[in-house]
Amino acid sequence: MISKSNGIIMRKNSKSSGSVMVLGLFLLLILSGLLAAVSPMIINELKFSTINRDAIEAQFAAEAGAKVALEALYKASTSWSWVGKETTFVAGDTTKNYKVTLAPGVTEGVEPAAHTVFTITSVGTVRNMKRTVTVRAKTALNSMLNYAVFSEKDITINTGTITGSIASNTTLTINKNAGIINGNALAWTLNDSSNHIKFPYTTTCKYPTATCDQTITEQPNSRLNVAALSQSLPPFSPTGGNLPTASENLPGGSYYINANYSMNNDYTISSGQSVTIYVNGRFDMTGRIKGTGKNITIYATGDILVNNGAVIQTEEVGGTVNIYSRTNLTMNGKSGNRSEVNGSTVTMIIGESFSFNGGTINANLANSVTKVYVNGNVTAANNAIIGSTMTAMIVSSNGTINVGSSALNNTLLIAKGAISASNGCTVAGLYSENSISVGGATVTYSPNTKNSLDLPFAIRSWGL
Repeated sequence: MISKSNGIIMRKNSKSSGSVMVLGLFLLLILSGLLAAVSPMIINELKFSTINRDAIEAQFAAEAGAKVALEALYKASTSWSWVGKETTFVAGDTTKNYKVTLAPGVTEGVEPAAHTVFTITSVGTVRNMKRTVTVRAKTALNSMLNYAVFSEKDITINTGTITGSIASNTTLTINKNAGIINGNALAWTLNDSSNHIKFPYTTTCKYPTATCDQTITEQPNSRLNVAALSQSLPPFSPTGGNLPTASENLPGGSYYINANYSMNNDYTISSGQSVTIYVNGRFDMTGRIKGTGKNITIYATGDILVNNGAVIQTEEVGGTVNIYSRTNLTMNGKSGNRSEVNGSTVTMIIGESFSFNGGTINANLANSVTKVYVNGNVTAANNAIIGSTMTAMIVSSNGTINVGSSALNNTLLIAKGAISASNGCTVAGLYSENSISVGGATVTYSPNTKNSLDLPFAIRSWGL
């Protein structure tokens, strides 16, 4: 019985094992079928994933090439040997390539043409995947700002000292009492009564200690477009309440006066605070707005007068001052009682004229930047000062600039109209679409001035 039972049991186990085996084979067939069915999907998914990854990486490579080109144009590079050639770099675990072309073209050893719209085409490659980025960018005025004095028309040097090169697209006249000219010169026509400029252009001549007898026959291949430097006034947004009627701490925020206003009080702005004052009319200032505030903005629809002893001042590091007038701005000042504007960054936008009558802008801030945009005429006299160890520019987009007895040592003067620099003034550069006259001025060029001013460079479009 036991053995029979065991036999029966053994027979029953054999039947059970066979059933399990059949079921297992059936399931295996099903799984094999499912695997066979989804394998192409998995393979394609992996393939598409790889393609998608390569496409993204190729896009990054193309953008990297475009950014390299933008930086080179922005900084007015002279090194272009990489243009039109494959550049390989590794990011992460992927090897990428980009190839950049520029239209119009560039020449090795030569800065890109100023005020020109370049089309940058950058093709990025990762394995077999390619992506293209096209960028349009307009360059700044760097080529003519490499000169100490540049004019689209005539330049006349009567007396004074020029350190740096001179270029005229018409006639350069150097009178015998010109002083010292340490640099090269280019013009269509040279009128140099004593032949005191030496060529070729890689040499220099200090007048009157050396006699140079060659004639200029080459034209400077540069053009100045002052309008591109102009800045429009921001919208006038009258908001806020009245200014306090007594000298006190001025809380951050906006203040609006709907009338002509004379500010005689002294206000203090606390650290980190920003104050905006809107005046719908004329703003006549004899008081002070100062402290360690972050920003001071003054906007008037009429004239702004910053009179003797008036002060506008923010913190020395990172503080900004903005002064906007739809008409005229006048800064006055006499020795011991000057008007002052001080801020790490000072920007003035003036709808009509700027009269700089002896005041000071950033007189003692070594690393500050000042930019003054004027639609009309500019005059500076009475020992007006823009700090001697910082950088600045004054732009007259439609008028003239007349400077005398002013210390604008690191300031570029740029005008659509004529420029006159005389009576012992000091400047860093003179640039005009019209004529330039130098009589008793000192012009000392430094490339650091234009570089630190970060002059206009515009990206017009960025597309795939």
